[in-house]
Amino acid sequence: MDPVLQTLKVAFPRAQLFFPGERTYTTLNESYFSEMEREHTPACIFLPISTLDVSTFMRRMNPFLLQGEVVFAIRSGGQQFTPGCANIRNGITMDLTLLDGAEMREGGDNVVSIGPGERWGVVYDFLTAKGLGVTGSRRAECGVGGTVLGGGMSFFSSREGFVCDNVVNFEVVLASGDIVNANEHDNADLWMALRGGGNNFGVVTRFDMRTFTQGPFFGGSVYYESWEYQHQIEELVAFLTNPETSAAKEEVHLRIGLAYKKKWDRCMAQNQVWYTQPELNAPELEPFTTMALQVENMRSLGMTTMWEASKFQTHDLDGWNRLASSSSSLSREDGPDNGSCYRCAYMNTTVKAHVQTLKAASNAFLTSATTIRNVPGLMYSMSLQPYPVSLLENSARLGGNSMGLKPSDGPLVGVVLVAYWDHEEHDEMVVGAMKWMLGTVEDEAAARKTGVPFKLMNYSSDFQNPIASYGTLSRSNMRQVSKRVDPQGIFQHYVPGRFKLLA
Repeated sequence: MDPVLQTLKVAFPRAQLFFPGERTYTTLNESYFSEMEREHTPACIFLPISTLDVSTFMRRMNPFLLQGEVVFAIRSGGQQFTPGCANIRNGITMDLTLLDGAEMREGGDNVVSIGPGERWGVVYDFLTAKGLGVTGSRRAECGVGGTVLGGGMSFFSSREGFVCDNVVNFEVVLASGDIVNANEHDNADLWMALRGGGNNFGVVTRFDMRTFTQGPFFGGSVYYESWEYQHQIEELVAFLTNPETSAAKEEVHLRIGLAYKKKWDRCMAQNQVWYTQPELNAPELEPFTTMALQVENMRSLGMTTMWEASKFQTHDLDGWNRLASSSSSLSREDGPDNGSCYRCAYMNTTVKAHVQTLKAASNAFLTSATTIRNVPGLMYSMSLQPYPVSLLENSARLGGNSMGLKPSDGPLVGVVLVAYWDHEEHDEMVVGAMKWMLGTVEDEAAARKTGVPFKLMNYSSDFQNPIASYGTLSRSNMRQVSKRVDPQGIFQHYVPGRFKLLA
């Protein structure tokens, strides 16, 4: 490893390289969202400050990579739960934090150019002042790069497609160190592959994204007792499958969830509802905001901006922690808070919008929660994330992506599991319960012929294979692109962070 590190020290200023034992190294490595990602300790953290730096890194590291003497990871925001996704043991972590910023592209075409290390909250603040919107993460703190390359869901996805569908150009550093643009006209195959293709093709150093006119919109969260949840499933499926509400669906964004927290010793339910126009209490939202047995002091509906909504949605845990501290029927407990360091896992599957399948998912979640209810610090949730037909139609309208879905597949619902807990000794127990729950849902869906292979990469765990779920044709096309732009397979073999084409 010494020749590798010496080469880096010659190529870059010492202020861009950080090593174990140094204060900045520790600060950077402890800034990942997940404790499980922080446990990966690279031999060096490299902070490029320009696209040229990334190119120089690739050129200088190529001989070592091809000899198997070093591996590296790529970090954007460091919010991904999957261990080893954006960090690496005994290799080099390329931290793109300083490749940040958001500015309007010259030419007056309402395209915003964003650095991969920027956070979505900053992007939203910049665009809101201009009366513009963009598809991006629903969490302000998320980095741009991981959200886009994993596909991405936004508040506006029903109307504007997946996040990745809105990238009109990627600036990419290839394995060779060459800097290229990938868009509809140049490297169009790479442009398509990067839309949901992860870190398989190069290091993206700039995302040029279409924007749209967007002012304040209506939304927020409603909390209620868990025994109302199955009725909400019925309302969700009715909404998604009713052809008379097709126009309204484009403005509606929904997530309905259940959560168990250890010291509640109970489950509670939450609906996140958004109507992306300045209309208070749109009738389309009524079934999801007027249920009985609400926790009234946790009802938070009103007009908001992209920035405000994304700050409120800091991460899936925050709302449930607010519930624990605000509800008179629930006590404030010790447990993970925003900024804490804790164990966590994320995984997902997808099914047709089918009442009995989704009710089976609800029952499986409740059963799995009982098996891990005594795990210290546990917060365990299931969210149903709709993929309405309008999302899939608008995705196709914008050129599509590599994820293999088409409008005739919909409406679909993602079943998304998230868990947080305190101690490593419970990793296997918690993840095992989550795997059992997803397996039960997939078995139920297979029996009812309502199963769908698709896994959204952003929500996937390390045992899942989202790229395989895109289908044979998409995977074959992506492999052909990889062979063209990375013939020696550097991003397949020496950037081991999930998820790989050759897995």
